[in-house]
Amino acid sequence: MTGRLRVGSTVAVALAALLAGCTAHSPDTAFRDPGVPTGALQLVAFDSCQVAMDALVSKAKDQLAIDGKEQQLTQLRQELERKIADMAAESDARLRAEMELVGATTARDSLAGELDDLRAKLDKSTAERSKLRAELTELKSKK
Repeated sequence: MTGRLRVGSTVAVALAALLAGCTAHSPDTAFRDPGVPTGALQLVAFDSCQVAMDALVSKAKDQLAIDGKEQQLTQLRQELERKIADMAAESDARLRAEMELVGATTARDSLAGELDDLRAKLDKSTAERSKLRAELTELKSKK
């Protein structure tokens, strides 16, 4: 049930009860049922129609204020959810960028490691070649 429909129903029922129970003059004594414990009921006896009408209008205003606050809370909740979604999207984008950077750094480090290995192999091959040339030169000089 929406807030306005609920308030409208409440006001209609209260007005009906008010019109049914409101009298031109108030009795000097109120009826009290001895079988009902004091404080067990929430009903209040009014001595005049104006007091009852004032109470009804006050309660209706309170309910309208509560409904207005519920709408404000709903709007604030929706705005908060939008902001959280925006922040999550921004955070995800930053994380993706960082992961790409980490991936690029890892690939660079991996290639640098391969390059170092290849340089070591080249240096070893160059040293072996120099050694073999020296042996070849020595063998040629012996002949």
